[in-house]
Amino acid sequence: MVTQGQELFRLDSASYNAELAQAQAQANLSRQEYQRAADLLERRVGSQNDRDTKLAQLRVNEAQVEFAKTNLDKTRIRAPFAGMIGLRHISPGDFITSGQDLVELTDFSEMKIDFAMPERNLGQLSIGQTIMIEVDAFPGVKFSGEIFAISPSSNTRSHNINVRASIPNPDGRLRPGLFSKVEIVIGRDDHAIMIPEQAIMPLDNAFFVMKMDENNILSMAPVTMGARRFGEVQITEGLTPGDVVVTAGQIKLQPGMPITPLFPPSETSSGSDV
Repeated sequence: MVTQGQELFRLDSASYNAELAQAQAQANLSRQEYQRAADLLERRVGSQNDRDTKLAQLRVNEAQVEFAKTNLDKTRIRAPFAGMIGLRHISPGDFITSGQDLVELTDFSEMKIDFAMPERNLGQLSIGQTIMIEVDAFPGVKFSGEIFAISPSSNTRSHNINVRASIPNPDGRLRPGLFSKVEIVIGRDDHAIMIPEQAIMPLDNAFFVMKMDENNILSMAPVTMGARRFGEVQITEGLTPGDVVVTAGQIKLQPGMPITPLFPPSETSSGSDV
């Protein structure tokens, strides 16, 4: 960990030290010449023009001193902000150029995440909205944050809206570059029917599911889909709570066939965030 302004690298400064010494010597000489011209003018044996010329030269030499100090200060590479440094990309004795990467510096205290949402969901997005993310490095752990920027325009190719959110990361578990799954809570329906998305069967511009009746006989049920989330889809029409649907092997099944489920039908599930 490093603090803001902490020195990370030091470049060879011999030539800059020499330039600073030369500029300071010239400035000292100009200061003496100006003082001498000012004294002569005060005793009325010198000219005002000569004093002003010496003063202007003194200001030029003082500016050269400041310029030399600035160049010398650039030989000290300091951390622009507090954070954690990673692997360095150079070794002592290497020649470097302006703009070259020297070391990675990362501030873990707060992370930013960029993601895209379909433009049809634009009306459901707002600044300050809460999001939840999950990363593969910590399965089952969700990190919360909030949206702080929404793109003013849609991508003309994908028709997506770019969104940016901030995630507090005080313990430093999240790292830049991790792939994450984003969940945005846009509402709650305590009576939503959610089924695995693999149960959906597209057919002739419509969507169907295979469901089992009370006699364990299969039938095709047209359905209307609502909100989606990872691995699940909401059914707004076509199913009722407690219906048993087929989630795998539909290609081997036909309507009217009797089947026996591997597991007994579960109780009606509670509502979910969608």
